[in-house]
Amino acid sequence: MLPFMAQGACQAIEDAAVLTRCLDGVDPEAVPAALRRYEELRRPRTAKVQGLSWRNRTTFHLLDGEDQQRRDAALARPADDAAMDWLYGFDPLA
Repeated sequence: MLPFMAQGACQAIEDAAVLTRCLDGVDPEAVPAALRRYEELRRPRTAKVQGLSWRNRTTFHLLDGEDQQRRDAALARPADDAAMDWLYGFDPLA
């Protein structure tokens, strides 16, 4: 996980919570299936966070110029907190 969404530790905690749920009460022979389920559950979310981190890697390091000025103007606008509910309001135990 790249550091440009400040999600490394958060994703690790979510991983632990989901993995715990997937393995809870599972017979040892069923562990491989439980791990596949864990991967199926986590992959879409972690891929989205990782993709945004990759995008921010570039966005946060623009050279001075028009792109940088557009970025700065966008960051100066009030944040749409609801747009990030998928990230910050996620319940890994749900």
